[in-house]
Amino acid sequence: MRKLSFEERGSVRAKYLEEYRSATNQQRLEIIASDEKYPPEYYPPEWSCISEEQIRELPIDLVKKLYDKLSTKTKGEWRRFSQKLQKVE
Repeated sequence: MRKLSFEERGSVRAKYLEEYRSATNQQRLEIIASDEKYPPEYYPPEWSCISEEQIRELPIDLVKKLYDKLSTKTKGEWRRFSQKLQKVE
């Protein structure tokens, strides 16, 4: 993702926002957690705008899997989201 230009990243994020517009937070996060090819930065950062209360409603296995994936090399919104996940875990 970092090798893509700013415009290319924007178009990728716009595609995902449109494609998964009607998906639930849980469905979106499951996509990120199970994706072994692309890092979280590949996905729209808007998907990380979830309250701690909403995180508590997610399956604990999903929370753990997301935290494991996000806690290592993420930055920005995704890093802050991993910190929210840690509080709930």
